[in-house]
Amino acid sequence: MKNELVYQSTDYTCAPATMVNALRYLFDRDEIRPDVLWSVFRASLDMYGSDGSFGGDGTSPDAMLSLVSTFNMYGESGQFPIRARLLHGEDALAGETDESGRLDTPLRRAIASGLDGIDANQPTRAQRNGENASDAAVQRTSIQHIDEAAHNVSPGAVGVARVWSNRMNGHYVLVTGFGALPDGAAAVRVFDPYKDSKVDGVQVQRIEHEPAQANRLIAASLFDSGERTPYALVNDRYERRVIVIGRRESA
Repeated sequence: MKNELVYQSTDYTCAPATMVNALRYLFDRDEIRPDVLWSVFRASLDMYGSDGSFGGDGTSPDAMLSLVSTFNMYGESGQFPIRARLLHGEDALAGETDESGRLDTPLRRAIASGLDGIDANQPTRAQRNGENASDAAVQRTSIQHIDEAAHNVSPGAVGVARVWSNRMNGHYVLVTGFGALPDGAAAVRVFDPYKDSKVDGVQVQRIEHEPAQANRLIAASLFDSGERTPYALVNDRYERRVIVIGRRESA
C-alpha cells in the first residue's frame, strides 16, 4: 500500500520531508525499513540557525549529497532495493523543445525509465541538429506519451530538486513527472512539502486531489531559468542539482 506524501513539520525541515516523500512515492509502506528512514534524519538538519540553534537553518547541500552514497550502499549491499545519482548543471534541467522539437534530458529519462535511462540512447548534438521535421513530430508525440503515462504509474525514479522558496531560501521539492501547462508549454510536476507556497496561476499552478503524486505544476522554463525566483533550480556554487532516486532491481 502506498502512502500519501507529507508536508514538512517546520519551516526548516523541507529536506528530510522531501527525502521521506521519495521513499513513500517509490515503495509500499511495508517495504520501507526504519533504518533507512533513520539515515535520512541522521543526515538532515546539520546547519545552525542565526540564534545558534542546531538544525535551525535546515539541511546543507553536502548533507543531502551524502544520502546518495548512503542509499547506494544500502542497494549495493542488498539490504534495501534503492539507488541514487546526482544530476547537476545542464543534466538537471527539465528542458524545453529545442530547434528539433525534442523534449529529452537526463532528468526526463531518469523519471520515465529509471537511473539506467539517464545515459541510454542519448543522441549527439549533430544527430539532434540533423533531425527533420517529421522526426521532431514523432519525438514530441513520444515524449507526450511518456509524460501522460507518468501521471498514471510510478516512474522509474523521482527527483529531489533544490529550488528557491517563496522566502528566497534554498528549498527542496520532489519531482514526480512532467506534463504541460494549459497553453501547451512544457511543465514539471512536483510535490512541494511547504503547504502554503504561493501559486501565480500562470507559471506555477496548483494540482488538486493527487496527494500521493504532486501538488504543483511548474513551467519548465521557470524551473530551468537559473533565476532567483520561487521554484527555479538554485544555481549557486553548487550548480543546479537534482538527486534522482529509484528502485534497484534485484539481480
